[in-house]
Amino acid sequence: SFGLTESEAGSDPSSMQTTYKKVSKGYVLNGTKNLVMNGSNADHFLVTTSHNDDMKIVIIDKNTKGLSVNNFKTVDDRRISQLNFENVSVEADHVVSSGDEAELLMKDAINYGTLCVSAEAVGSMESCYLKTVEYTKSREQFGQPISNFQVLQHKMVDMFIESELCKSLLYKSMIDVHENNDSKYRSVAALKSQVGISGKKVGEDAVQLHGGMGV
Repeated sequence: SFGLTESEAGSDPSSMQTTYKKVSKGYVLNGTKNLVMNGSNADHFLVTTSHNDDMKIVIIDKNTKGLSVNNFKTVDDRRISQLNFENVSVEADHVVSSGDEAELLMKDAINYGTLCVSAEAVGSMESCYLKTVEYTKSREQFGQPISNFQVLQHKMVDMFIESELCKSLLYKSMIDVHENNDSKYRSVAALKSQVGISGKKVGEDAVQLHGGMGV
């Protein structure tokens, strides 16, 4: 799992408080990383650190002395962890990357992660739309399926449009990331922004058309 976020710095490498320092017997790691996705399942952690105003990414075994892992459950049933490093001994060959290369790797990791979470959201939107259409065909009111009511048809068309818009942006982002072209960060950022808007609308409309039952 990737230990990136800090309470005061977020993911900004210039404000990072987790340090990698030289001592008499090598190097030690001190600091705290929050919101580490799936940390409870990881055998190793990739951790961003600050060293002489330079960024480094180091790999740490979960059983390393001085590392404590606190696990939490999020509201959407994911698992996150807080990593606390207290004078954790680090060998020189545990440094994965340094400097500009480390910052680029971190940026790409965030971009890939955003792409994957957005893809999951697009799938959820499509599922909401399809389940809502199916439900309105089986639910009857005034002696006919509620899918026959034009105002509800308009809502479902809007849900379809929002889902397809995000799906198109997803395909564009996947191509740009795969081809590693200059627009890959911009494409993923646009996808993330639209998913935030469309996902809320599709979800709320699905709940409303299911009779206000958000199950």
